[in-house]
Amino acid sequence: MMRRILAVLSAIILSGMAAGKADAYVYRHSAGLEIGNLFAFDYRYRFTEHSAVDAAIGVVNPFCPSYQFLLVSTAYHYNFRTGVDRLYPYVGGGLSAGTRFGHWNEAFRTRISFFMSVDIPVGVEYRMKRKPVVFCLEWSPKLQFLTDLRFVPQSVALGVRFILPQM
Repeated sequence: MMRRILAVLSAIILSGMAAGKADAYVYRHSAGLEIGNLFAFDYRYRFTEHSAVDAAIGVVNPFCPSYQFLLVSTAYHYNFRTGVDRLYPYVGGGLSAGTRFGHWNEAFRTRISFFMSVDIPVGVEYRMKRKPVVFCLEWSPKLQFLTDLRFVPQSVALGVRFILPQM
């Protein structure tokens, strides 16, 4: 499993380096990692300058010793223009689905726990000049509606994505 993860990460980094000639101002595909409350592989496809769809798969609470969640999410992002070159704030909406694992309590650990939530990502991305690299900071509060009904505000992550060559 760890070898597969390392192979995927290596492929992402190498393809990002190979995309050195990628236009840093307009791009279609980017892939990378997010770390924070969510440790995830992240992929973004831009339809236009203002609209994009983002998909991620990862672990929520990666540094919590008592339990974690495996999460798959997708969201639509609307990017705004600012007066600063290569800086794009965005807001969007999406869905997440996940399952809990690794709980310290035996009753919770053996019970299958499936969750779904509505996500409201708010963030900013910065694209490096003449480099195929995008940095992002995102807050994505979640309204969990399946299994439990609750608001989860602590979903903050920093990310780095590499612009992939045009396909």
